[in-house]
Amino acid sequence: MDRRRALAIAALLSAGALAPGLWRPSAALAQPRNTGGGRSARGPSIAQRIFTRQDQEQWLLRADLLLQSPVLRRIIEGVLTETDASTLRFDEAAIVFPIVESTASSRFVPGDLAWQVRVSDRQVPSTFTFIGGLQSGSRLGSWRFDNPADLASNVRLNVDIPLDTWNLRFDERAAMEIAWSPPVSQDARTGLEPQAFVEYVRDPAEAAQTRAELAPLIERWLGKRDPAKLRPVEAAKTIAAGVLEHVQVSGNGLVASRNGQLAGFELGGAALTARQRRGSEHEMTALLAAALRQIGLPTRTVIAVDDAPRGAGLFNANLRSWVEFWALTPDTQDQLWIPVDVARQRRSGSRAPRINQAWKYFGAHDETERFLPVALQFHPPVPSQAFGVPAFWGWRTRPEVEFGTQALRFNVSARATRGGQRPVR
Repeated sequence: MDRRRALAIAALLSAGALAPGLWRPSAALAQPRNTGGGRSARGPSIAQRIFTRQDQEQWLLRADLLLQSPVLRRIIEGVLTETDASTLRFDEAAIVFPIVESTASSRFVPGDLAWQVRVSDRQVPSTFTFIGGLQSGSRLGSWRFDNPADLASNVRLNVDIPLDTWNLRFDERAAMEIAWSPPVSQDARTGLEPQAFVEYVRDPAEAAQTRAELAPLIERWLGKRDPAKLRPVEAAKTIAAGVLEHVQVSGNGLVASRNGQLAGFELGGAALTARQRRGSEHEMTALLAAALRQIGLPTRTVIAVDDAPRGAGLFNANLRSWVEFWALTPDTQDQLWIPVDVARQRRSGSRAPRINQAWKYFGAHDETERFLPVALQFHPPVPSQAFGVPAFWGWRTRPEVEFGTQALRFNVSARATRGGQRPVR
């Protein structure tokens, strides 16, 4: 399957069979069980030794999500014009948008969460619920609302997500004390399951073919060693080295809407990236995630907004991605997610550093204080619809809207600093 066909298949993707009527999420919220590491009588725990947090920042991430009626392009008297081809017709709707509770370098601060839903530029009442218990600890916010006029020119969700972030120092020697362990939580167990636009694009059954295609690569990267005979950190690092040297980063993996905002991702899946030996950093992330799962490490993808100053381009936000793999400490049974930013590591060179030396972006990271995690998946792991390309948010309407255009804009500001608020970008 070539990249364009994979993109076409992604259009109007529905993640699972759609039940009759409007999907109404459960209000239940699954809380993660990471304990943060206790101190034993012998001194700091392994978890406390592995990670040191530095340079904490307090952020407010505003997401402005827009669904519009499709656009008709016509040439009139030699001039290209754009007009709305139709209006959006629905009675009720739900929007799902991710809210990342925690990563190795971030945490969600629920007290300042705020939102507004607008239909045809008029605010409407909405019912908000959390959807928890999803793959690898992913959580979604769901906003359900009615359409007061039957027809609508647009639907807009503004949501303010407060986050704390920090940089990470990583003690790899301490991490090497961690041995293989069966996944003891739902977050870890589901971290071994296939993920949309990672192991498969259209149908979860494609995951078997992905595993078959990756098997000889993984065997080569490991030097035919059994990963179970390595420490998890050593096995993960060996696979990361293989991915780093196998894939040449090409493109940004993002698709622009008609107004130059983010419409979604262009993703062909891990198997296609491995086959072509090139892809965006998000496809590189997907390949690493698939390979780590294949050797038995629960893994999740992290997608984040980078607050670094941006140059000229289509998008108002830089999107970064990396993986985190799960580990269980033997002393205090702490569950850790260890980050690996293979795309950032590759910027330092196309040859991987030696496995027995510290990597700047394996476990450690000196830039994550400005990375605001926005999703743990490339498409919501619940029944939902995206228009044209996959995106980490989704729509449900009744009756179902068949055509539309979607766009997302981010604004980032500091929640509180000694010098006052930073300007919104």
